[in-house]
Amino acid sequence: MLSIIAKEFGTMTPSSEDIFTKTNLTSPFKQYMYVMGLILSSEKSDRVKILQEDRMERIKRKLTEIVDLYSELFEPEAREDVSKQWFNSREVSMAVFLNYFNTNSLTYEEQVIDRLNEWFSPYSKYIKSQIGITVNDATVIF
Repeated sequence: MLSIIAKEFGTMTPSSEDIFTKTNLTSPFKQYMYVMGLILSSEKSDRVKILQEDRMERIKRKLTEIVDLYSELFEPEAREDVSKQWFNSREVSMAVFLNYFNTNSLTYEEQVIDRLNEWFSPYSKYIKSQIGITVNDATVIF
């Protein structure tokens, strides 16, 4: 996955290419972080299947569909009266929501805890000697 991302973000291709065109994604960093979170929370045997290039193209199409669905939340219902107040409220809320959705990593609390345990548990003794708590203690506090 990292090699696919590196290739599309320009470390292996000319940086003059438009990242949105190259990836066919509306928010490449955000969307790739989401996919990486799914991969990291998948069983190891399933990861190889996910990372096949033909599957990546399908995954990218699904990522675009997700963004489109979130955008549709701000469109009027059929035959809905679009008043000035309706428009003004969405003008603000849509920009804020889509900015948040497209720029922040959306993960479940369980995913964050699993990642903290997986990444830092091998260093738990060292961490405890430095700050006085184990990785498990930190996740309980989290």
